[in-house]
Amino acid sequence: MMFTEEELEILANPLLRKPTFVSSEEEYLEGEAIAKIKSEYNNGKVTLVFYSSINHSTIVSNLADSLYTLIDYNSDDNYQIYLLNLLVYLPESKRYFYPDVSIVYGKSKISRKSKKGLDALLNPQTIIEVSLESTEGYDLGEKMRCYLKMKSVKQYVVVSTREKSIITYTKNKKGEIRTKIYEEEDKTVQIGKCKISMEDIYRQVGFEKEENQDQKNETEEQKS
Repeated sequence: MMFTEEELEILANPLLRKPTFVSSEEEYLEGEAIAKIKSEYNNGKVTLVFYSSINHSTIVSNLADSLYTLIDYNSDDNYQIYLLNLLVYLPESKRYFYPDVSIVYGKSKISRKSKKGLDALLNPQTIIEVSLESTEGYDLGEKMRCYLKMKSVKQYVVVSTREKSIITYTKNKKGEIRTKIYEEEDKTVQIGKCKISMEDIYRQVGFEKEENQDQKNETEEQKS
């Protein structure tokens, strides 16, 4: 796994790896507009967001490919798909998150959140988080609760990078939430208005733990 110089500096400094408290939402937004490394805002607490993995990157790419292929652009809906780098504002819980995938059916509502041009999406209908082992508890806990409080959000999806497992939380018209777990034997997953093949989502994804793969690579380098 490769890191930028800025990320390596953070990894080397345990103080920078910890969430820091800011005095206001405005301070976060002003800093985020010029930051080299993204961070998320959690009601006064800022957490850096820079870690990824091969599985994470592959799954996000697979989801994007499938969604762009399956969405009917000739329908009356105006679809927009946003990946990774678009901030989403959650007014109900005073959070700013960077979901892996956001889908809007209809016109996107964007708020310019600082004088330096930081945009935030206000009305995602479907949110997808591709969950690492280190973020799984957060994605299935606090993030899930915060996203589902958003009036616009109709579905929250968590995709595992450790195994073929996907959990969807879908609101009905009454606001009641239906949870469905998809596993390896399921052929398709309902995401938004699309049925996506499980095989397509996990195409070219391996499940060997990264630390074991790193050890394997070191051993092969020593042999060579």
